[in-house]
Amino acid sequence: MAESSMVSQVSWPSHALPVAACLDNDDLDSMDFGLDLDVDFHHADEKSGVTQCEAQESNAPPWDCLPPEILTKIFFHLGDKDKESAECTCVAWGEACNNPTLWHTQDFSFTGDNCLEMVNQGCRTIERKGYLLRTLTLRIGVPSVPQAWMMSQCVQGLLEFIAQQPGTRHIHSVTISNLNFFRHWRFFTLSKHNILLAVNNFLLSQSRLRHVDLAMCRLSADDGMRILRALVIGQSRHTVRRLHLHGFFQPKYQATLGGRFRRLVSTSFTGLRHLSLDARHLDPDFLVALLSRSPSQASLSHMTVHLESSAPREPVAESVWERVRRLSPDFTVSFVFEGRLPSQVARLILTPSVPLTEVVVIWPKGSRQSQAIHLQLTDLLNRVTALYSGLLEKVRLKSRIRAKAETELALIRLATQCRRLAEFRVSVKLSESVIQQIRSTLLARGQNILIEVNPLKKKPRAISPKTRSRSCGSH
Repeated sequence: MAESSMVSQVSWPSHALPVAACLDNDDLDSMDFGLDLDVDFHHADEKSGVTQCEAQESNAPPWDCLPPEILTKIFFHLGDKDKESAECTCVAWGEACNNPTLWHTQDFSFTGDNCLEMVNQGCRTIERKGYLLRTLTLRIGVPSVPQAWMMSQCVQGLLEFIAQQPGTRHIHSVTISNLNFFRHWRFFTLSKHNILLAVNNFLLSQSRLRHVDLAMCRLSADDGMRILRALVIGQSRHTVRRLHLHGFFQPKYQATLGGRFRRLVSTSFTGLRHLSLDARHLDPDFLVALLSRSPSQASLSHMTVHLESSAPREPVAESVWERVRRLSPDFTVSFVFEGRLPSQVARLILTPSVPLTEVVVIWPKGSRQSQAIHLQLTDLLNRVTALYSGLLEKVRLKSRIRAKAETELALIRLATQCRRLAEFRVSVKLSESVIQQIRSTLLARGQNILIEVNPLKKKPRAISPKTRSRSCGSH
């Protein structure tokens, strides 16, 4: 038969390529697509005049026969535009794309270059699937002078569009981060005002928020209180369970001095169960007010306190923590140490009556590997082990320092004496023998413990052209 009658290979739709690219080689090997790979593409059936390639076209890969669970897992890694294309491919894919879990989360990252296109696509998606939206995340990038106004307009337009949609009143979680970039220059004042106004109006329109994360916004006292009042007026005061306010105010502002912040948080959010804030905003009166609420209000069960290198203005005394434990026996605390904490500050904060169940230590390397850095970290770990070995449930440590023998012994002692540990994550430059000893100690208990003891990975060193030429010349 002439070559002109030959049929070319099957061409796949372009919108199916991103979905196929999400499959690993192992997944492809484990799937039976019903293909006979021993196909002779150059010979045809002389009686029927049909090539074997045409005969195999009817046995195309049965993408519509994949289990819905696998399709949902694949589609979860696609963007909104690709999911819309996959939804129009066939009936099976359309039903898989209607899985509510695929549309529960919308994450918008405003970097300045793709703001307008991203917002347009997001508005189209929310208009179609907004009734399924449960988690909204806004990440504000670092704006340049030409991009600041456009970025603020995009954020404002997106939030106004979401607030106007009747089906988006079921959002449960909102995260707005890195808003502090707009406070550096006076040129950004108008842009920041537009974003704050949009955030305020959006929070007013929501009445079922459960998780609100406003960390690292670095707002002034008036702007911050205006945002918190919007949460209260918008009827989310009864539904908010978790409120993250770490870095919410500017560093120089002491939120508890005037009493506005203390009264608003302690009395307005009746269902609050978990509060995260900076140590400088935690004073004895505020802590007692949080736990002395009326019986109609839910009692605060957990608090995360972020501590930096400086001590709080008025550390909570030992007698106050004892009173807190009497008021709420189930109340627990997590400490997040960000930065090198002097030993005298650690002694003021870590008192025996603190109901501490979780410790997170983010220890910077510093310009030099001084002995003081290792002594401070070792003293902190030893104090935590000595005071809270019967309470501690989670330990996380991350640092770029190379641990010395004293620090390694402190970690081994912590893993050995804290018998209630359910999570132990350490990313420090440790010796291999210490890593194996910590792992064997935790595994010997026979409990279900999440263990991650890994040294930090070294960054690949950049080879200069001169060094490369020398190495090539040596060969």
